[in-house]
Amino acid sequence: MTPSTDRITVLHVDDDPAFADMAATFLEREDDRFDVETAVGASEGLELLGTMDVDCIVSDYDMPKRNGLEFLDAVRAEHPDLPFILFTGKGSEEIASQAISAGVTDYLQKGGGTGQYTVLANRIANAVEQYRSQRELEASQQRLSLFIEQSPLGVLEYNSDFEIVRLNDAAEEILGYTEAELRGETWETIVADDSYDSVEAVTAALAETEGGYHSIDENVRKDGEHIVCEWHNRVITDAEGAVVAVFSQFQDVTERRERRRRIEALHEATRELMAADTSQAVAERAVETARDVLDLQINSVYLYDEAADALVPAAVTDEAIELIGEPPTYEPGESLSWEAFRTGEVRVFEDVSDEPGRYNPETAFGAEIILPLGDHGVMYAAATEAGAFDESDVTLARTLAANTEEALSRIERERTLRESRRRYRTLVEQFPDGAVFLFDENREFVLAGGAELDTIGLDPGSFIGRTVTDVFGTDVSDAQDSHYRAALDGEERVFEQLFGGEWYRVHIVPVDHLDSTEGMVVVRNVTEQKEYVRRLETLISNLPGMTYRCRNEPGWPMEDLRGEVEALTGYTADELESDAVNWGKDVLHPADREKSWEAVQDALEDGDSFEVTYRIRTADGTIKWLWERGRAVFDADGEPTVLEGFITDITERKEREATLRAERKKIRRLFETSPVGIIIVDPDGSIRRANERAEAILGLSRATITDRTYDDAAWGVVDENGDPVPRSKHPARRVLETGEPVMNHELGIDRPDGERRWLSVNAAPVTTADGEVEAVVGAMMDVTERRERESELRRRTAELETTTSRLRAQYRRLFEEAPVMAVVTRAEDDTLVIEDCNRLFAETVGYDRADVIGRELASFYTADSRRRIHEDDGDELVTAGELVRTDRKLRTADGDVVETLLRSVPRRDGETTGTLTFYIDVSERRELEREKERLDEFTSIVSHDLRTPLNVAQGQAKLAQEACEAGHDNLDSVIRAHERMETLIDDLLTLARSGTGIDDVEPVALDTLAETCWATVETGAAELVVATDRTIKADQSRLRQLLENLIRNSVEHGSTGNRTVSGNSEGSDTPQDAGHATDPGRGANVTVTVGTLDDDRGFYVADDGPGIPAAERTNVFEAGYSTAADGTGFGLSIVDGVAEAHGWDVSITESAAGGARFEITGVEFVA
Repeated sequence: MTPSTDRITVLHVDDDPAFADMAATFLEREDDRFDVETAVGASEGLELLGTMDVDCIVSDYDMPKRNGLEFLDAVRAEHPDLPFILFTGKGSEEIASQAISAGVTDYLQKGGGTGQYTVLANRIANAVEQYRSQRELEASQQRLSLFIEQSPLGVLEYNSDFEIVRLNDAAEEILGYTEAELRGETWETIVADDSYDSVEAVTAALAETEGGYHSIDENVRKDGEHIVCEWHNRVITDAEGAVVAVFSQFQDVTERRERRRRIEALHEATRELMAADTSQAVAERAVETARDVLDLQINSVYLYDEAADALVPAAVTDEAIELIGEPPTYEPGESLSWEAFRTGEVRVFEDVSDEPGRYNPETAFGAEIILPLGDHGVMYAAATEAGAFDESDVTLARTLAANTEEALSRIERERTLRESRRRYRTLVEQFPDGAVFLFDENREFVLAGGAELDTIGLDPGSFIGRTVTDVFGTDVSDAQDSHYRAALDGEERVFEQLFGGEWYRVHIVPVDHLDSTEGMVVVRNVTEQKEYVRRLETLISNLPGMTYRCRNEPGWPMEDLRGEVEALTGYTADELESDAVNWGKDVLHPADREKSWEAVQDALEDGDSFEVTYRIRTADGTIKWLWERGRAVFDADGEPTVLEGFITDITERKEREATLRAERKKIRRLFETSPVGIIIVDPDGSIRRANERAEAILGLSRATITDRTYDDAAWGVVDENGDPVPRSKHPARRVLETGEPVMNHELGIDRPDGERRWLSVNAAPVTTADGEVEAVVGAMMDVTERRERESELRRRTAELETTTSRLRAQYRRLFEEAPVMAVVTRAEDDTLVIEDCNRLFAETVGYDRADVIGRELASFYTADSRRRIHEDDGDELVTAGELVRTDRKLRTADGDVVETLLRSVPRRDGETTGTLTFYIDVSERRELEREKERLDEFTSIVSHDLRTPLNVAQGQAKLAQEACEAGHDNLDSVIRAHERMETLIDDLLTLARSGTGIDDVEPVALDTLAETCWATVETGAAELVVATDRTIKADQSRLRQLLENLIRNSVEHGSTGNRTVSGNSEGSDTPQDAGHATDPGRGANVTVTVGTLDDDRGFYVADDGPGIPAAERTNVFEAGYSTAADGTGFGLSIVDGVAEAHGWDVSITESAAGGARFEITGVEFVA
């Protein structure tokens, strides 16, 4: 059985109440810390859980209305971490999997035998211990943080390198530094040079040993002031003994040290005061102390003269005499000093100059202190300046005055005591009977006398100045010391004491002397009296019942009863001796009346004595068993007329006999029906008996078992390592040799079928009345399956611990290296406080991680975001279990604003609730979105506000042209201008939309798309050469924009002249004339080639025009750049935008024919 420590309350829920009660009984036997409450079904279990504190729940699975997992869900709603063990007879891998997924603490399948309760008890204990340890750890962490912040003392926390990592507000106030200023510094920053060596020694000791150190050191504040601080340092180490942290509590004791110095000096002076033997000497020493120790230069002591009824100066400082001259004598009512003496109240004046009642108003005094000395007088101190005395001066002056008063009282008491002792000495010396002692407050004898001292051989003079221990020894002093102390406290004590073989009655009384108390001891010899009492008590104690005399007739009327009559019967002797109560009729049990009468009469026929046992009913109805032994008194005729004898109570003996019979019967029944195997071993090693369960466990019949000895080699007994167990180590042998029980001893045996089984054995001695071992009872349980399960559990636990460690490390690495900002918070008073954050969050907000931890999360938000939290209930939603997705703006340490997308999920860690929050920096994305919105607004204006009136103008110009019979040059110019504007608008819209991203790509054949684009562009006399049949991945519409603009650019900017077209070349091999072509039309004689680059780097569009100078190639992609008179300058900007949207690069080189060649790289070919 597990020994008791903290109680563990277990709630066992099962739909079978009989099984639940049985399981509760076995669990409480296994571990006496357990208090098991049972409930029938989940509903009753929930009701009990709501009315009591439970440490662990054990639940069946297959229950009506609500099964064990549904019950678990209900429990977890209110108690998310409470240990919950599913103990079920309906076991399967599916149920086990569901149980583990649902969050049960442990899963255990019911089995046969009582061994399952041992396993269940271990599981319960382990689960509760882990649960309590976790809660204690969390509580300890909370208490540590709360202690540091709320401590009235300064607190510093050092890391293992003795660098300061934290300090509380009190520490900042004492040292003058802020936490930020000291963080990372060592103790050398705050320690004065004089204390350097001692502090260094303390830190060295702290670094090597666990524990605490106390020191008082000189420290330096930030402003350079030197102060004295008292330090209490404690080092915290890990399991390997390495220093984890050092905590130092400290306080400024500079003023306290100075005050202590003055107090110590005052105490030293007080000892001298107490040594003074006259009132005058006390007064003089008090004045010197006030001047030299308390720095009260102007002071005096006035003592009351009873004969003169006045305060007379006893001692005055020279400084006081210089100011007041001859010290006056104060008669009743003449001064403030007399008033203080009369009332007994201390008077303190900040400025006494205008105070009425002064003895001499002309005296140049400012501040004054007047302290009464009880009935002895007053002590006076003054200063020439007003307000010269502070609280410390007054306090110390009060102390000195109190000590002075006590010294004066002592002198008065000693005088009175001397007179009292003179009178007591006369009494003691003349005391006629016994002895008298007088002792003082130190329990030392001051007087002794009396005739008894001569009897015990002690001289009265040997008592003086000695204690009880000195005179009578430690045995007497140990017994009497408390009585002596009680007398000094005013109590009277009377007791008896054995000394020198004689008994003495000691009477101690208090004797008061004014303010002191002495004690008087009166001692008388009472040995003879004690012996008489002892003999009487011995006689009485030998009568455990009652003696009687009765008439020998039916009813047995009683004539004389003595002894414990009423205790035995409930009636008094007078009641039984009268006719009010008849022994035979009213007391003797009806069932025993006749047979008791017959037994007595039969015995008297053969002699004069008898013994009989019967029952009675007492006055309160209680049934008792009595044993009676008596004899008869015969008359002259030889008839037994009177009976005399003794009656005693044997009820307890009868009950013990009945109980013993019942217990033996129960033991026999338990032995045969016990679920535990039991054998009984005799001292010679033979096995006397074995029960049925032992047969099943050992695999042998009872006859075979009892034919062996306990240490027979056939058992094949081995220890946990598989090694043979020597005879001396066998549990039965250990019990026989030591007489002590052996509990929970596990060993292996070889059964006849060849199978090795593991047993848990308890062995206990059966002893005789003399304490000799007459047998050993051995109880055994087959724990083979339990050991296998425990082994598997240990293996799985080790695997889980390894996995947990790996997952914890992976989580930490992922948390730190996450590409988004991550923060862990806990909820405190409706706010979220940061417990942890990753590197990216700290770097983004511009703070050290240590400065971030512990701050409210909302403190990093802009005012607008904080307002939105309150309006949207953001924190409440996520801590209530909802997923929150929203925008938040962070304010960095430099005042910058970082726009983020927030994703926050709830978390629960034990009793702590909080969130895991991620922030995605979308500042650049938001800026791009705003640019896009402005661009969309611009394209809307272009496409609507410009195109609509342009269409109207084009229509009007066309109508006007048709109305004119002959051509009109002005109208032609207007129409060309309109066409120019329409082209410009189309290019602007294309350019504006070209920056949008690509959603989907598909295979696009370059040759087919190039020919399609060529057909849609006005190319005039230009020619197209397609030198590729490759297919690429692209957005076909956007790629078409790119090719159309490159073709248009080549046609519009190409030179005129003769061209030689080649299917795989970039232009003519024959030089052209230097002049322009005779046909000035668009694209005259220009050849445009579309082909692929080497190594599948991409594709190109080239022409044999004049080309683009190298100096201008970086400018041509800018919107609005054009060298053509009628160009918009947007075509190549559109090309660049489409390429960027695909993730391609565009570059310009010179073609083989000297023209322009545009190379598009980064393309993915699919064919």
